[in-house]
Amino acid sequence: MFISGKPKRAILYHESDDATFLRIECTAADNSGVLEIGKEHVFASRNNRSLFSKRHACKLDVEIRRSSSISEEMAAAFRRSKDKIGSLNFHPPSKKDEVNDASPASLQANVFLDDQIFNSLMNTLHSGKRPKWLQLDIEREGTLEYGWEPDGSRKEWKIDNPSDIATIDVTSIAMGTELFS
Repeated sequence: MFISGKPKRAILYHESDDATFLRIECTAADNSGVLEIGKEHVFASRNNRSLFSKRHACKLDVEIRRSSSISEEMAAAFRRSKDKIGSLNFHPPSKKDEVNDASPASLQANVFLDDQIFNSLMNTLHSGKRPKWLQLDIEREGTLEYGWEPDGSRKEWKIDNPSDIATIDVTSIAMGTELFS
């Protein structure tokens, strides 16, 4: 199962010499279909949202990091493997408090790439090339299902408690960058 986003902005963060990460802010692509998140939220483009207009739209932020930037303990806790390169988290809306402003519901993916692939991605971005699309393969047995549509365009993410953060696995990431035209 996959979701597709259209990258709108990329931000490079340098926390320390070994903790550089890239955040790509995305909106839903028209070809991504619809990801229903619980009963109240949806990740879908405006063109695909008409049937789900009463649901609140989510944006997608994808954080990409080098695999070598996480400790062995963190990798074990994260259960990183060749079949799981990251996680996709649903963050419910939050209310304003003394420290934080109110925020709408959102999706955040954390993906860990081999250093060589991460460096290649960074070189491509530094050369001025911009990704046209981004796709995440996601899975979690018993949590994700397809809707009734025969083309698989609607996916349902069952969430037990919509006020808690929910997580599913990311098994791969793909980005399309136009090298020349």
